[in-house]
Amino acid sequence: MSKVALDLDVFDTALGDLELAAPVCINSESSILEAVKVMQDNSVGSILCLKEGKLDGIVTERDYLMKVLNNIDNLDSNSINSIMTHHPFTLSVNQPIRMAMIEMNTNQFRNLPVVDDKGAPLFIVTMKDLVHFILSKLPKDLKNADANFDIPDHDDLY
Repeated sequence: MSKVALDLDVFDTALGDLELAAPVCINSESSILEAVKVMQDNSVGSILCLKEGKLDGIVTERDYLMKVLNNIDNLDSNSINSIMTHHPFTLSVNQPIRMAMIEMNTNQFRNLPVVDDKGAPLFIVTMKDLVHFILSKLPKDLKNADANFDIPDHDDLY
């Protein structure tokens, strides 16, 4: 088996170079039911909650599982504000992906908002995004070592 080296500079790639889509956002005073519908309609596992255009919180599928199910009866009258993670940890577009990986690993984050210098959200980086990006930097012959195996495009992962 031949050895393959991954250029470690890949971990210094700025988060802004990942070319991720704009985040799905909702007003932080919206109902839990509205937030669930927005997540379903957009097929996303997390949404950013905004107050006056700035990041106020984040809600993930895990929040629904741990904070809502069996605890809240009326999803239409309870605000997303009651279950969101307020003032989540964020990174800027200029920070390297290794910083995102370190923070996600240390704090067990699965989703990490990336904001501009005024606090407005630009995108959410996920561990899946980071793994896909790093795998895309592997040599083509390694990715296709087995004719029946190929690393799927980002949209084909789920």
